[in-house]
Amino acid sequence: MAKPKKRSGGATAAIVILSILLCFVIIALAGIGYIYFRLNGIKDINKLLPGGSNSVEENFEKDSIVDPGSAVYVEGSDISWPDVISEDKVDDEWVYEDSNIINIMFIGIDTGSYVGRSDAMLLFSLNKTTKEVTMTSFMRDMYVQIADGYSPNKLNAAYAFGGTDLMDKTYLLNFGVKIDGHVLVDFESFPAVIDALGGVDITLTDAEAWVIGYSGSGTYHLDGADALKYARIRKIDSDFSRTSRQRTVLNAIFEKYHNLSSGELLSVANKVLDLVYTDMDAARLLSIGSDFMGVQSIKQLRFPGNDEYYDAIIDEMMVLVPDLEMIHERIGSEIYGIN
Repeated sequence: MAKPKKRSGGATAAIVILSILLCFVIIALAGIGYIYFRLNGIKDINKLLPGGSNSVEENFEKDSIVDPGSAVYVEGSDISWPDVISEDKVDDEWVYEDSNIINIMFIGIDTGSYVGRSDAMLLFSLNKTTKEVTMTSFMRDMYVQIADGYSPNKLNAAYAFGGTDLMDKTYLLNFGVKIDGHVLVDFESFPAVIDALGGVDITLTDAEAWVIGYSGSGTYHLDGADALKYARIRKIDSDFSRTSRQRTVLNAIFEKYHNLSSGELLSVANKVLDLVYTDMDAARLLSIGSDFMGVQSIKQLRFPGNDEYYDAIIDEMMVLVPDLEMIHERIGSEIYGIN
């Protein structure tokens, strides 16, 4: 009878290493499977509008105008639009096309019911080649053409009238920007998102600190409730500053997320995923997540810029009448790298 052959030390070591690697693979696959399962469980933003119907009928926000300041009274019919987007259609030359740019729209709703006008609209644009992210605030009071035959209105009306579908068409029509996906959060849930991260560090001015309830300027560690108060501040300055504060909070969230370990990230995801809506499936979210890996910083923009609009009163609405051609050109330069 032949004696069984002894395994050499090298062969034994190889088997041990292979076994360890297989264990890591199994654990990794189980983790990916769990993450995939959780991502598939995110609430679908499209179900907020049953059958794709509009959430509210067309309406105009009437502002209480005590002091018009520098605003001029204008008839809506007197506003001229670039020829390439006249008559509710957009010229192909107006639309930016770049497969290396991913545009994800963050929508903040302040109603508690996930319907109504979009209180915050921040576009995250990832350049997959340069690994640069641009976070752009679009002012909700911009007076723009609303797609699909609606009357011109404030930009925040598009989501209210027709959800993300009408919002996308309106952004394409006015700015030439294609939106690839959406993430929506109700501001009532926003504090829980911040708390899941353990709070964020924000540098406050004296006036901001006073509104929130702190004493004096400085950097403070804010919990979710105070971070929401900060993001909502408007009475001490303007809506332009408010959108800047929104970008500051989101940038702080990004910095916090960026420094989490994989275990911490999974724990946070477990708490946060049930608080948001999206129209992206698990495969799409994982793909975008992998594209965002390696991003180190976020550039911030705001539209319109200081020289890209004038204040006006149209149909009893206080609005910003934008210079869409100037804005379009700067979008091309800042987001798409077109000189």
